[in-house]
This record gives sequence, C-alpha cells and structure tokens, in this order.
Amino acid sequence: MCHFKLTHYRDLPKVDSRDAFDCLHDRYVQKLMNGLETARHKSLSYGQAQKAVNVFLKVYVDWAGKPNRAIRRRLLPWLHVPLDSIIMKGVGRSYPRWYAREIRPLARRSCRYLSLPMVDHELYHRWQRLFREKWPPKPLLFDVVWAMNR
Repeated sequence: MCHFKLTHYRDLPKVDSRDAFDCLHDRYVQKLMNGLETARHKSLSYGQAQKAVNVFLKVYVDWAGKPNRAIRRRLLPWLHVPLDSIIMKGVGRSYPRWYAREIRPLARRSCRYLSLPMVDHELYHRWQRLFREKWPPKPLLFDVVWAMNR
C-alpha cells in the first residue's frame, strides 16, 4: 500500500526512497490504465501501461538527466526496466530456472513466453525485483537486452 502523495513527474525531486519511487511509478501506471485504451477499445493492462511510463522515465531521468544530475544519480538504482516481449524472452532464456520458478506459475496462459497484455502488477514486480537484484546500481542496463535482440 502506498503512503506517499506523489502524483506528477515534477514530484521526482521529492522521491527519497525506493518505496517512494515504486509508489509514484504505480500511480503513473494506474493513471495511464484509467485514462487510455488500446486501439481495439480495451483497457490497458499493467504490462502495457508500464512500458510508456518506463520509457518516459528512462529518457527523462537517465538520458536527459532531468530534473538534474543529483536527482538522476539518486533515482538510477530505482528506475524500472521497460518490460516488453523482447526483454522477457531474452532474460527468460538467460535465467531459465528463475523464469520457471517465478514467472511460469503465475502465467495465465500456457504459452512459452508472455506478452505485455498478460503482465499484471505481480508479474511485473517479479521482473523488476530480478533486475534490481542482478544489477543494483542501474537495473536499466538490462534494457541492453532489447537493443541486442531486436
């Protein structure tokens, strides 16, 4: 349960912990889920909405260094990896035992790899925990998987 009242990208300078960042991130994702729909007029899944939020935060904070360098340095360990099918497939192949233990049991369909509409809040956060565990200083480095496998 989030106990923080952060609701806008301008709140990023106020974020002082991983929990506060995760709460703000969840609010961003929920706003997109409540405010947008797919081209087929369906609600966005958590997996679909997180992609836009994470790409924005990657570009705004990491690449552009906004709101400033000190805040960028503080937020880097907390930023989430933009999850998509390429990342999930590449990381799933690299960590097959983890994937079988942490992701497969929660998958709603019996396909080998997940797509973004299948990713709910819990599945999403399992992925992010892996990224943070494997590379704590900058989990976004896992985004290189996307560049190498597209």
